[in-house]
Amino acid sequence: MADPVTPPEAAIRIQNRQRARACRGSGLCLVLVLALVLARVPIVTAQAPELPCPGNLLVNPGFEAGFSARGFASRTLALGWLAWQDPGSGEPVLSPAARFRDGDPAAMAGAWSQRVEGLGPLQAGGLWQTVPVPPGERVLGQAWALAWQGRDADRQRTRSSGAYALGIGIDPRGGSDPDAAGIVWTTPVTVTDGWLPLFVATTAESTAVSLFLRGQPLSPGANEARWDEACLRLADAPLPPPPTRTPEPRPTPELAAGAPSATPEL
Repeated sequence: MADPVTPPEAAIRIQNRQRARACRGSGLCLVLVLALVLARVPIVTAQAPELPCPGNLLVNPGFEAGFSARGFASRTLALGWLAWQDPGSGEPVLSPAARFRDGDPAAMAGAWSQRVEGLGPLQAGGLWQTVPVPPGERVLGQAWALAWQGRDADRQRTRSSGAYALGIGIDPRGGSDPDAAGIVWTTPVTVTDGWLPLFVATTAESTAVSLFLRGQPLSPGANEARWDEACLRLADAPLPPPPTRTPEPRPTPELAAGAPSATPEL
């Protein structure tokens, strides 16, 4: 019997993990690994969802503007973003997720998303970013999220419903503490295995506000959350006008040879 053939994408992911372990602590080596992956497997870009975000205040909101290793290869974050986590048993791995084929759920839109995996049971963690805003302005936040949670490494399906909670929040004072009492959070959503949008709104109480993206596994086991297409904007930012459809010219009907004319002959 012939040896089973590993799909090219799976083989490259395995090689990537092996190189990443060998290069732990080296951001340059991580860049080389990513370059090898990109050279061998084409990245597929997804169509952006229909959620307008005029005047987006975030830096790198779609995670398409690059990533950097923050001390270790296992702490690779999108440029413009910072990571946070509650004290706990897990040391999450932060890494970019890339779409390798149509239908690949690695990204909601574009080619990349931010992946956070390996949080401990009931340990919350995620990303955050602070932006300047005029005090007293109403601000709206949104982001797309996908979560998976299970008791083994089979990442195809969550093993039990309600096993991972997702949410986003805005600190109206622009703080950096995800446990601050003034943060306005969405109600936790425990839908898994598919991308879903999250929305939150509040009024700025300072010259800056902070957007927090939050994931929390609710039971033991391997877990992962992905974030994409984040938005933080002023509520009064004008929405783009809807696309207008230019009517196509109608063809002028032609009379067949020998057909009677509409104008009577005298």
